[in-house]
Amino acid sequence: MGALITTPISVGLALLSTRPSDVIYWCKWITWLPSTPRESFGIPLTESELLKNVDEIFFYGVNSKSERLIVRLARSTGQEVEALIQLKLCNGKVYQSKEMSGFQQTGCDKKTFSCGGLQLHYLSPMRKWRIFFNGFLKETNEDDTSSDKMVHVKFALIWSATTDVFDFSSDINKKILADGLAKSKWNQYSPPIEKLNSALNCYAQCGVIMGNVNIDGLDEVNLYLFGEKLRFFG
Repeated sequence: MGALITTPISVGLALLSTRPSDVIYWCKWITWLPSTPRESFGIPLTESELLKNVDEIFFYGVNSKSERLIVRLARSTGQEVEALIQLKLCNGKVYQSKEMSGFQQTGCDKKTFSCGGLQLHYLSPMRKWRIFFNGFLKETNEDDTSSDKMVHVKFALIWSATTDVFDFSSDINKKILADGLAKSKWNQYSPPIEKLNSALNCYAQCGVIMGNVNIDGLDEVNLYLFGEKLRFFG
């Protein structure tokens, strides 16, 4: 979790380029950073909101058997979407999507992110999501990634929260962030607060992923993974 918290701070500091002389002065600016209302954390951004922002959701999970799942879906203007799936099972087989892009399905409600055979549906905001996929993925092995074999993969998984939301725009310690800004190199005399806000406009939440994976209609595997959900609004 610490690495996830550090990354947005580092990105934010890299975007800033003025050298203030007083930490308290910059605390004033940081206190005014707006945050996304938490009740809207699960809802896909509207088309008008996508004119200024990219709406991205990211799930990952791992366990002691070296199994892992990575799912990413990003929405932009015009209902355009792109997605990524990578699944590794305990037998060493890796299943991953080629470049997935397209459009959000028109029949989807305001609780669903979709791209091709992938659907991310929130059942309860900040508590439970359904991760569903039905389609073809490239099958490789960790020792041999050159295979072009495509197999049919279907999974229906539930992500359940195990912690509260960590909102980077409001939960980061303001004094520590201000101290970092004061010690950084700046080229101008006013801070680019909009860029800082964009870099920190995301949240993370720990959770577990559980459910079944079916490979080519034959092998069914039960998954139980520990990881996080991240949502980016910048």
